[in-house]
Amino acid sequence: MDIINKNSVRLSLNFKELLNDTKKFSILFVEDHDELRENTREILNKFFENAHSAGDGEEALKQYIDFYAKESKYYDIVLSDIQMPWMDGVELVERIYSINPHQVIIMLSAHDDAKYLIPLINLRIEQFIKKPIDYQDLLSALQKTTKKLLSKNEQQNQPMRFSFLRRRNLVPAVQATLLLNYVFQCWKQRFALVQHYCLLYCL
Repeated sequence: MDIINKNSVRLSLNFKELLNDTKKFSILFVEDHDELRENTREILNKFFENAHSAGDGEEALKQYIDFYAKESKYYDIVLSDIQMPWMDGVELVERIYSINPHQVIIMLSAHDDAKYLIPLINLRIEQFIKKPIDYQDLLSALQKTTKKLLSKNEQQNQPMRFSFLRRRNLVPAVQATLLLNYVFQCWKQRFALVQHYCLLYCL
């Protein structure tokens, strides 16, 4: 297996943008090859708030559960190899999804992992990354994933302005009336604000 030295990684990605996207997130990296695991974990540690690693599926599952017990939240991303001793990547994914169905998981896939791909696709894996690892591709994929997580978090934190329109017992005419009233109130508030500033600066 080819190993890329951590000191030789050169990024064409925007370093500040990448760090800004990833710094609030946590990641668990699972890989049985010791040197590759340590090199990759050190790189991930530069970008993620928490970057932990495990050497096989059993260790990863224990660490996954322990992290939740300590932090009261799951890892944001799990990045895992497929072929590992004791517990392979497919079983690890199944066990994690049984605990947290919404976990974001990215798999590292070698050319000889074809027999594992269909089960993993059926399990709705977020993305596959080819091995040997190209760190440029890996970090680019992780940035895209964290951007999705950021967008999802922002949507969850925004007030549900139009939630009243989702009431199934409202007929379309009533929904339209409520929507028009909402729009009118918004413009009424904005007009009052503009009027206030006009009077303030014209006097």
